[in-house]
Amino acid sequence: MRPIRPMTSRQSEVGAALVLALVFLVAIGLVLAALVSVAGTNLVNTSNLQGVRNVEYASDAAVEGAIQTARHTCPTVAPPAPCVPPSPSAPVTIACPALQPAQPINGQMVAVQCTWTVPPGSFGRIAEFDACQTGVSFATCQADAVVKADVTYDDLPAGCTTMSASCPYTLGAGITVWNWTVERATS
Repeated sequence: MRPIRPMTSRQSEVGAALVLALVFLVAIGLVLAALVSVAGTNLVNTSNLQGVRNVEYASDAAVEGAIQTARHTCPTVAPPAPCVPPSPSAPVTIACPALQPAQPINGQMVAVQCTWTVPPGSFGRIAEFDACQTGVSFATCQADAVVKADVTYDDLPAGCTTMSASCPYTLGAGITVWNWTVERATS
């Protein structure tokens, strides 16, 4: 009869490499699944952010264009007569005429709406510009504008307070932007 030999350590480790390989493959698979999930979420968020930014940038550009167009536009009378309200005692607030047709900017259709206030006895105008995606009413655009700007136009040269030979009436001689607000857009 042959003596029984005790098990050697080599025989007791048979199949251990297979178990370690399987554990390693499962761990790598879980890490890769998490990375793919995060990458997918980031791609969707990037696309959404890009759409929102396109609306915001288009609105910003449209307001800048409208401010420059309105600078040389009189809300009440044609130059060279001063842009003064019909009543010298009360300010007049009117909606701006169509400053420009809505055109695609960054692939977005944006419209700018505005109101002008002409203070009594003033040689200037105060304007509020509101930019919205096309297809919304004036009241909705004022309440939910993507970009809002408050601007004062001076129609006399700097340093002048009344119209005279040395201070001629000059439509849009000066401009001051008092407020510029950008709200989060929806794409």
